[in-house]
Amino acid sequence: MIFDAIESSIGFDQINAVVRGHLNEWVEQQCMEKVKAIKSGQLDADEAIAAPTNYSGSGSTFFRAIQLRSIGLTQLCFLHPNIADVINGTPDSWPPFSNALTSGLCDIADMIIEHPAFDVSYIPWQIDSYMVKGKRNHRYHPDMDTSVPYERVVETLKKFFNKRAERGFPAPTYEEYVERSVNGTLPSEWTY
Repeated sequence: MIFDAIESSIGFDQINAVVRGHLNEWVEQQCMEKVKAIKSGQLDADEAIAAPTNYSGSGSTFFRAIQLRSIGLTQLCFLHPNIADVINGTPDSWPPFSNALTSGLCDIADMIIEHPAFDVSYIPWQIDSYMVKGKRNHRYHPDMDTSVPYERVVETLKKFFNKRAERGFPAPTYEEYVERSVNGTLPSEWTY
């Protein structure tokens, strides 16, 4: 009865938002404690988290970490020895980098870019479709956190294109890609 009164006074959506906010904070705290324990040698990464490869596609632990927008859970996944098996995605899901980027999770996208097993040989089509703001009729993906400043997105995109150059892949630079995307002359070999 008291919960009915609280719900009718405050509203279910507000209560749900508060509960989810506290749950997310708790999950982040638990994950960060495990990250510290693994890095200090007190805990083995295999025992600390389910393998990022458990399940496949959108059910994988790594995908769930991104979907939950959890830096801590993502960091735990990165400490697991099997992360290289899913860092570039699975046959039945978007690549984790594309998921993170189109959601505005630039810190997670940056972690993916820096991982040695991340494949920068191709440019995900999601960049052209959702992330080039200067395009006519531009719309972000529905999962995009629009509170993320576009400058932060550009910073991550530049890191991606710089990493490609650093690993010896040919053009384009970020600037060349955006120019060709905006004017509709993006070569097919520049997108996957």
